Amino acid sequence: MWCLALTAWEHGMLKMKMSPEQMLAASLVACWLLGALTLLINGV
Repeated sequence: MWCLALTAWEHGMLKMKMSPEQMLAASLVACWLLGALTLLINGV
């Protein structure tokens, strides 16, 4: 699930023609949000 979400996210970033630094920052934020969401869903 994560891999698919991140791949879709990266495709979106490429379409917006973001710089590598912006893409990296956005990917880190996406990773953090996915992790937080997973923890909330799992109730940990």
